[in-house]
Amino acid sequence: MKKHHNCENTPSETSIETHTKKTKPLAFRNSEYRIIISDLLLQASIGIYPHERVEKQPILLSLKLKLTPTYATDTSKMLDTKEILCYKELVDDVKKIVAHEHIELLEDLAEMIAQCCFNREQVQSLKLRLQKTNAIAEAKGVGIEVITQRRRNENEKSE
Repeated sequence: MKKHHNCENTPSETSIETHTKKTKPLAFRNSEYRIIISDLLLQASIGIYPHERVEKQPILLSLKLKLTPTYATDTSKMLDTKEILCYKELVDDVKKIVAHEHIELLEDLAEMIAQCCFNREQVQSLKLRLQKTNAIAEAKGVGIEVITQRRRNENEKSE
C-alpha cells in the first residue's frame, strides 16, 4: 500500500520562508506544461467477444495532457483552486466512465475519455494509451494510442 504524505515531515515555516526568499518564481514561458497519469490499472467490461461481455478485464491507462499556455505561464492560476486541474477528480471521472457500461472497443473508450478531458478548459491536447493486459499472454499489453487536440471553437464560449 502506498504511503500518503506525512505532514510531520514537511519543512518548517522558517525553512520555506528562507527558500522562497532565495529563489525566483518559476517561469514556464516558452515551455509546455503537461499533466501525466501513468499506468492507471482499471477493471473494464470491454470487448466484442462473448467472453469479454461476461467478465471484466484489466486495462492499463496512461494519459498526458498539455495545458493551455495561459495556465502554464501564469503561476498565480496554479495556486487558484478554481483554475487548477485536479488529478483526483480527473481520475475519478475516468473511473466512472469505465464502470458505467459495457464498451465494445478501446477506440470508443478513448473517445469518451478524451471528451471528459476536453470538458476541462485548461486541456489543449492529449496523448492517451489504453491497453488490455490479458489479451495476449506473451505481451504486457495490447491496445491503442491516441494523440488529439481540442478543436479551436471548443474553447470559445458562445455569445
